[in-house]
Amino acid sequence: MNNKKILSISIFSLFLLIFYTGIAFEIIYNSTLIGVYIVLGIFYALNLIVGFFILISKHRSTQTKACWLFTFLLLPLIGILLFLIFGTIPFSIKNKMDEDGFKNNLFKTYEDNTYSVKFIEKEKKWSSFKFNNGTSNAAIYKKNELEIVKNNCDILAKCISLIQRAKKTIIVQMYIIENGVFLYTIANELIKKSKDGVKVYFMYDWVGSFRKSNSKLIRLMIKKGIDVSVFNPRGFNPLKSSTNFRSHEKNLIIDNKTCLYGSFNIADQYLTIKKNANIFKDLSFIISGEIVNSMSINFFANYFQFSNAKKKNKQITEKNLKNILQVYQADNNLKMQFISSAPNYTIKNIEDSLMQTFLNAKKRIRIINPFFCPTSVVLRALNIAGQNNIDVEIMLPGKKSEKNWSLLMNRSFYSCLLRNNVKVYEYSTFVHAKCFIIDDDLSIFGSSNLDNRSLKINFENAIIAKDEKLNSNLNNYFDKMLGNSIMIDKQWIKKNIRIKNKIQQNILNVYKPLV
Repeated sequence: MNNKKILSISIFSLFLLIFYTGIAFEIIYNSTLIGVYIVLGIFYALNLIVGFFILISKHRSTQTKACWLFTFLLLPLIGILLFLIFGTIPFSIKNKMDEDGFKNNLFKTYEDNTYSVKFIEKEKKWSSFKFNNGTSNAAIYKKNELEIVKNNCDILAKCISLIQRAKKTIIVQMYIIENGVFLYTIANELIKKSKDGVKVYFMYDWVGSFRKSNSKLIRLMIKKGIDVSVFNPRGFNPLKSSTNFRSHEKNLIIDNKTCLYGSFNIADQYLTIKKNANIFKDLSFIISGEIVNSMSINFFANYFQFSNAKKKNKQITEKNLKNILQVYQADNNLKMQFISSAPNYTIKNIEDSLMQTFLNAKKRIRIINPFFCPTSVVLRALNIAGQNNIDVEIMLPGKKSEKNWSLLMNRSFYSCLLRNNVKVYEYSTFVHAKCFIIDDDLSIFGSSNLDNRSLKINFENAIIAKDEKLNSNLNNYFDKMLGNSIMIDKQWIKKNIRIKNKIQQNILNVYKPLV
């Protein structure tokens, strides 16, 4: 029995002890006051025990520890309950997430590191490519090509076109699926391909799609032969610790050759056709080549370990998986590496890769992201780059999303960034793209936001690409966004951030490690 299980059993036992002690003193001494003192004493001891456990934990940052301890101070009993629900890595995930176990074995079995060895031998300086290959065996591939999808209104047409091309397999993995035109259209196309004999895997996140998806449509898809699974599905108790750990990943993979990859979800607001919805600004990519195999492996690792697929479907054998994961080589030479991050990984590859690239930048760093609430190491790396006369520019939304606190959180960092020579822009609508452009030839893009949840709590993935032409196109995209943006300066902050906003920001900053 592991330490966390022992801790949980101990805490549950203490809760029972509190309850029965209060009753015993009420009966024996007929004095509620004595019972109250005993209960308060036990609560205090309980706070000390859980607080000590948090302080000695190795996988939490100092910020996160301080946040939980303040919660215990503010809400002595409720804080502990919140910690058990949202602050612990659940047994159901921890037992499955062995860094040297299933997922890594899957990558070792079905990835080819031949080019990785050659690349690393030639690479003289330390880079994120070397780091990720060394820490998680992330393969580096060069036979890849990429097309940028810049407009949200093109996403549906691209999805349909790719699905109609499929000959063998279609993989769909989404954080959000929401009832509407987008979902109905995609489901209809997938049902057609399933009828033609194409094997379709469709996985969505339970929390991301909660009260948004259409259960009748899902049942129809299953009836028509589509393998529908739910990532980390709802159990008997929705208020369980595993509920806090979600898959924010987004992929549409065709025949292990081509993938539509980026920041969109299957919901009408991402097509800018939903009435009264905020206009989203996304950035997606159609990627073909060897790197798609890494994306498929990541999907099947999640599919086998964290979805309800095993209970329903035992059709996939090792032989079938080998037939699916046949590597396709594109004609172009675009160097790429696929990396992932998950709550139980000791090394946070996406966070560490961002920190490394920011600190190693020679000329320029450009960031497009919807949520700017970085971890302390990433924020420090950006500020150091700014202090070292690196041209650092950050593009953030000028409109809020459905999360009302997002603009407040973003804006709480503006003064700090400006002091360190970092340029900040707010776009005219809600920016949902996630892209990092470093110098002339390095870029990182994927599902990850620049906040603690994406970098430490969620299941996320990203691609590191090394290509001058790609960076040139991404820089042109950024330059066009500048035309619909305002540059933040001290006068703007003084005019737009009131005392009320500062109080709200200070409250949010206390809990930002948990956001």
